[in-house]
Amino acid sequence: LPGVEGVVCGGGHRWTNVSPELAANLPAKSIVQVGLAGYISVMHHSAVYQLKLVAAPFSNQEGEWFWADGEMKEMLSRSRLYMIGQREEVFFRNFRFLAGVAIIFDLQCGRRWLRNIQIGLDQFAARVPDGRLLGIAYGEKILRFLHAKPGSKRKTLFHWFTPDRLFYFYAHGWVKVRHLEDFRRFTRFQLHYVGISEKRDSFTRLFAKAHEKRSRILGNESQLRNSARLTDELTLFLFDAESIEIQAFGTEKDCDDPRSFSAAATREEIIRDAERAFIKILKSEYNKVRYSKYPQDDEGLAKRKIDRILFTIVEPISFTTAKTAIQGGLLLEQDPNLTGDAIVVEKGKVRLLVTRKRSAQELKRTRSSRTPTTTK
Repeated sequence: LPGVEGVVCGGGHRWTNVSPELAANLPAKSIVQVGLAGYISVMHHSAVYQLKLVAAPFSNQEGEWFWADGEMKEMLSRSRLYMIGQREEVFFRNFRFLAGVAIIFDLQCGRRWLRNIQIGLDQFAARVPDGRLLGIAYGEKILRFLHAKPGSKRKTLFHWFTPDRLFYFYAHGWVKVRHLEDFRRFTRFQLHYVGISEKRDSFTRLFAKAHEKRSRILGNESQLRNSARLTDELTLFLFDAESIEIQAFGTEKDCDDPRSFSAAATREEIIRDAERAFIKILKSEYNKVRYSKYPQDDEGLAKRKIDRILFTIVEPISFTTAKTAIQGGLLLEQDPNLTGDAIVVEKGKVRLLVTRKRSAQELKRTRSSRTPTTTK
């Protein structure tokens, strides 16, 4: 749990360190005793539900291509909650090479640039089989790594990046890249819609047949760059959920009794409540149902009597609507590139917990979001 270091020992919870931020967000009066040995006796049930992408964000056009790709289709089928956003396209620009050492390029999103991005080739050369050579193919929207036998025209693709896939891999530490520290300038999206798939996975829900909201967005919205196609700016985010639940009681005897603990929430309950919480806070334009009674609708997680719930997006992306903005990331991090907000459900109410100070530029972006058309 962010802000906590410690172990569970004996029948009680021993926390060697509890951050002030976490203590401030525990239910009121939940800390009732602190023992000399570091034991904290509490009586509460709290949960943190983290939304994680099952794959890097991709454009509507790329989604059409992925539908015919068995490997991508299988990966994307793990999602049950999805969001549809929009941002100007990001392009690879000005490729050049440091022979045998690195590939260097710039990234452009509208008037914004990231310069001299460098990817070391050694981390890919190690994946090339003996007797084969590393090859690179590149364009303004994709960077491919291949290997082939000397003199052969037959090449094998083993890794690739779109700009958003590069940001995703870099943020998770799966690729080493220099001069990409400010990538979050390119991962801010206008949010159009939040949805779930109750019977099928998100990818099938979106692409197997015409998806009403996706089609309506494509029909109503305008591209942000005059010469762009809307299908290239429209971006899909496919999430799954992970949970951290804490149930603690006043005595070690209570903790030793398995009957004291309630069953963990199901994936379906988490996904259902996450959709409602995000829609209620963000009020995305194409969500006609706003769930005004949530969380007092006596369904889903409300039946489990959880004292406090936090929903977070643990990815380096931000969403803006006409009403507000939410930043994804890790809770309680010192690095502003990693810090994320949370939606808090407690005492029958929902609120947005902003974990950093809003910049004047961010507030301006929220206020100046385009006025929706009346045909939606």
